[in-house]
Parts: sequence; structure tokens; C-alpha cells
Amino acid sequence: VGTFGEGIRSTISQVVLLSQVLSQVVLIFHNFKTLRPLFVQMQWRS
Repeated sequence: VGTFGEGIRSTISQVVLLSQVLSQVVLIFHNFKTLRPLFVQMQWRS
């Protein structure tokens, strides 16, 4: 039973970590979508 509880705990921590990483990726993707015109302008300028 103890090992089963440990497994559940590690799985929960992995899920939490994964959700945090996912939110970071979504945030980066949103920022990239917002900043993309700026990158295009910089590339056109050079």
C-alpha cells in the first residue's frame, strides 16, 4: 500500500509539473503570436 501511495504522489507531482510547463509554453506561444509582427518588421528593416 505504501508503494502505491508513493506512486500516486509521484504521478500527481509529474502532472503538476507538466501543467506548469504547458502553461509556460502557452504563454510563450501567445507572446510569440503577439510579437511576430515586430520580428517581421525587424527582418524587413535589415
